[in-house]
Amino acid sequence: MPRKPHSVDWHIGGRVRARRTQLNMTQRELGNALGVSLQQVQKYERGTNRISAGLLPALAEALNVGLNYFYHGIHYDRELEGSVSEEPTPILLSKDGLRFAQAFEQIADPRLRRRLLSILKFLEDEN
Repeated sequence: MPRKPHSVDWHIGGRVRARRTQLNMTQRELGNALGVSLQQVQKYERGTNRISAGLLPALAEALNVGLNYFYHGIHYDRELEGSVSEEPTPILLSKDGLRFAQAFEQIADPRLRRRLLSILKFLEDEN
């Protein structure tokens, strides 16, 4: 029976994926920077393989973040026998949120940006 990723490994992997995507870095490029294979990066991002404490500083350097970046949003709860709870992932760290932000940045006309925001506000109000 395959091991289910621990919630911390899954969370850290998601943060790695979000930051790598934000930097427009491929999994292969990140793997090369860390000296690991593309497949290993994929496993890290899915939380299937744990990122060792020794690799974490190199990962932070490759992604240009501090070590605390990977743990943001995780809360350890002793009363629940060490379970980990997470805050919801901010939308800009989600795959869709990153794609939206990148596309929005490509719109040079400020009037068009404001119109797009008006449409989003309208859709929010309709929801």
